[in-house]
Amino acid sequence: QYIPQLRTTLLERSSGSLSVSFYLLQAAGGLIVAAEQVFAAADPWPVWLPFLCSTSMQLVVALCCVYFDCVARQRRAGDSAVP
Repeated sequence: QYIPQLRTTLLERSSGSLSVSFYLLQAAGGLIVAAEQVFAAADPWPVWLPFLCSTSMQLVVALCCVYFDCVARQRRAGDSAVP
């Protein structure tokens, strides 16, 4: 599910129309769900591993977007500082 988004993000080197804050909030929720399943419910790995994998992919996509947006912002600031 997240592989196409990650591929697009890496190819375009931009977050595009992706909501980074939504991805970060969703990833945080996924980590909480996975931790609850592992530690509180003591569920077996087939229950919590899919949540952990999808949350990891969300986090990778979100962090790539943050990185590319920061790089683009620095480039724009550098371009405007040149006389």
